[in-house]
Amino acid sequence: MAQRRALTTALDLAARAARWLRPYAIRALQGLGRGLAVLGQVTWRRRRTGVALASRAAWWIALWLLATGGVRLLGWQVEAVDRSLWMPFAIGVGLCAAIVLLAPARRMRLFGTALGTAHGAMALLTWATCFA
Repeated sequence: MAQRRALTTALDLAARAARWLRPYAIRALQGLGRGLAVLGQVTWRRRRTGVALASRAAWWIALWLLATGGVRLLGWQVEAVDRSLWMPFAIGVGLCAAIVLLAPARRMRLFGTALGTAHGAMALLTWATCFA
């Protein structure tokens, strides 16, 4: 009986809190919706800048993956060769393909092609050492 009374008291307090918080939550969600709408409009107007920034970020991430994967593949950090070494190179090839297809600047497409070729060569080397 005491547990039931405690449960009903807790539920009553939760209902009171929900009634009190409801207007504030509605106002906060409306403000969030307005903010997201403005953000969407600004993003749509500046989509070229966004694509340029995203392609550069993808290039730097692919370069980082090549460097860290190359260090792991050459055995400077690990003793045994494991079969998960190909994953950074596969992700890097995907990022470089996106750069080549979507980058607005010609030099980014050129450097994306070069970096993708390096990823492909490292993936081939990984395949030769791990799976052959």
